[in-house]
Amino acid sequence: MTDATRKWLDEVEARCAATDPGPWSHGPPCDFSTIVRVPTKDGEEVVLRVDMESDAAPEMLDFMCAARQDIPRLLALVERLGEALEMVRDADDDCRRDGLQTMPDMARQKIDRAWEGP
Repeated sequence: MTDATRKWLDEVEARCAATDPGPWSHGPPCDFSTIVRVPTKDGEEVVLRVDMESDAAPEMLDFMCAARQDIPRLLALVERLGEALEMVRDADDDCRRDGLQTMPDMARQKIDRAWEGP
């Protein structure tokens, strides 16, 4: 993983950790607005009023509320996949060093590019 990718993942994780844990939820729209309920770390609740000026607003609210639970799971998946890629790269390096059969160069290049990050 490149330093830039690690830095970006750390920034995403820090932004997520700085928010309240959730689960976040929202109420039904009424009068062009709705509320988003965010449980706080100390057991309280923050209520945010959101204007509903778009037909896509319900979907955006669903996305926003789900993101608090989804992002940590996605970050964990990225970490696990990254560890798996490292293991495959290390095994390929060992095989190359020992003169054994290795993965095709095209596969190795794809793994290397995938690990470079955004």
